[in-house]
Amino acid sequence: MLPLIGAIIDHTDKRMQIGQVTAFSMGVVTLAQACVSHDTWFLVTCLQVVSICAYTFHNLAQLAYLPELTANLEQKEGVEAADKERNVINSQGTFWMFATEVVTIIVVYGVGTVVGAGNVDTAAIGQAMIGVFILFVYWLIWSAKSDALGWRHRFLARGKLKDVPEGQSLVTTGFRQIASTLCGLKAKYPYVFLLLIGVMVGNEWSTLHWNVQTGAAQIIPRATHDLPPPIMYRLLTRPLVHSRQSLSPT
Repeated sequence: MLPLIGAIIDHTDKRMQIGQVTAFSMGVVTLAQACVSHDTWFLVTCLQVVSICAYTFHNLAQLAYLPELTANLEQKEGVEAADKERNVINSQGTFWMFATEVVTIIVVYGVGTVVGAGNVDTAAIGQAMIGVFILFVYWLIWSAKSDALGWRHRFLARGKLKDVPEGQSLVTTGFRQIASTLCGLKAKYPYVFLLLIGVMVGNEWSTLHWNVQTGAAQIIPRATHDLPPPIMYRLLTRPLVHSRQSLSPT
C-alpha cells in the first residue's frame, strides 16, 4: 500500500486529506483500545494492525511537508545548507521521539501505581489518556478550526507535487519508482544495495519472531490476569510518540 499512498500524496492534491483521515483513525483506534481486557485482547491486537497502518500512512503525509521547511534556505544558501538543516530537524525529531517514550511510560505507570491498577487496567488507562491527548494534538495541527485558539502551526492544503509520468497511473507509478531506485542503487552502489536487502530481511524476521512469541504469550495472561510487557509497551508508546513527531514539520 505504501507505493500507492505515496503516489496519491505526490500526484494529487489529497495530501492534507490523507493526513487528516489517518490522524483521526489513530486517535479513534487508540481510544477504542482502552477497552483492553482479558476478554478483548484479540480485538485490541487487531486494532493495533489498523493503528500501525494509519501511523505509517500518516508519516508519508507529514514527511511530504518536510522539504518546505528548507525551501527558502536552499534558494538563499544552496543545497548543502538545506540538507544540513533537514538533518538537524530529523535528529531533533528522533530525540523527542525517544524522550516521549520515556515520559509516556513514567506517566502511565505512575498513574496506574497511584490508583492501584494492575497491568491490564494500567494499559486501559494509558490508552484512554493518550487517545484524548493525541486527538487534541491532531486537531491542532490538521484542523483549520484550531485557528480560533490562535494556533498557527498546522498543516495546510497543498496541490500536487508533480504530474503522473506519461504512460503510468497512480497504481503503477509508485512501484515503478521503487524498482528504478533499486536498480540504480544496485548498479552504482552494490554493497549498499545488499546492506539494505539484509536490513529488510532482518527486520521482517525479527518482526515475525516477535509476533510468534507474543502469540504464544497470550495464553499466560488469561490464566494470570496479566498482559505481557511487550504488548503493553507497544500499546502505551506508539500513538503518543507519533503525536510528538507530528509537531516537528510545523
